[in-house]
Amino acid sequence: MDISIIVISYNTGELIRTCLDSALKQVDIKKEIIVVDNASQDISLQVLETYRDRVRVIINIENKGFACANNQAAHLARGQYFFLLNPDASFQDPHALKNMFDMMQAHPEIGLSGTQVIKGKAGGYSAPQLFYPGQRHTSLDYSFLPGKIAWVIGASMMIRRDVFEKVKGFDEDYFLYGEEADLCLRIRKMGFQIGYNPLVVVDHLGGGSEFQTSPSELWKKKQKGLHLFIQKNYPIEEATKIIEMHIHRAKRKLFFLKIKKLLGLFGESEEKNYERYQTILSTSEKFIETLMRGKLCV
Repeated sequence: MDISIIVISYNTGELIRTCLDSALKQVDIKKEIIVVDNASQDISLQVLETYRDRVRVIINIENKGFACANNQAAHLARGQYFFLLNPDASFQDPHALKNMFDMMQAHPEIGLSGTQVIKGKAGGYSAPQLFYPGQRHTSLDYSFLPGKIAWVIGASMMIRRDVFEKVKGFDEDYFLYGEEADLCLRIRKMGFQIGYNPLVVVDHLGGGSEFQTSPSELWKKKQKGLHLFIQKNYPIEEATKIIEMHIHRAKRKLFFLKIKKLLGLFGESEEKNYERYQTILSTSEKFIETLMRGKLCV
């Protein structure tokens, strides 16, 4: 088996149809598709039932999160490579997997590679990241690690099976957000580069189950993933510096938003930003306390 395509589903409903159809249309490659459903409450299971003869479906009775579910699928996968694909993402070209396979075969120095990801609703695309979350606000230098790319978006990435097993997969302390940056950092520390193949294009509608989450809860989850990454990978002095910068920035943003409100210039956009920065402020202040107590942010 060349490639195991792994999809983690949670309340993705009809979105996953486009994802699976594009995966099934991949040609000139030996593949299998594994879907792990994290206890969806919508029509996801009914949709997945229609693919039972072509897709292996694993149904969890609780939401185990992105990291844990991917590890669960990887344990059962037979492919030489794992291609992780979001349920709200789809391949543009039926030769995408073959293209990725050929690239990885030709470049053994690459342990994991991302693709070009076109953001459907938001517009634009996701470029490979040259710095880790929060790194720009520290004196930390990772230029000694292999390659120039720090990490790539987890919505569309391919990893060598043996590399995934050597790093022991995703860190399951992460539930959602931050886990792909953590995985990429550990892979580089093992001596492999992170790659990027712009010739393989994946459409990412974006959101998926996020559409069913309130903005404040969504930002809490993103902050939790960020804080966990920072705590696990940076010295406490640098971690504190990053969070103090976030607190200062959030307070400044909130100050100007309050002025806008007093001037009657407070619309829907300002309301969303106020909620966002209020969440960033409260979670960051709590995280500082967690750092001081030496506890893990999970």
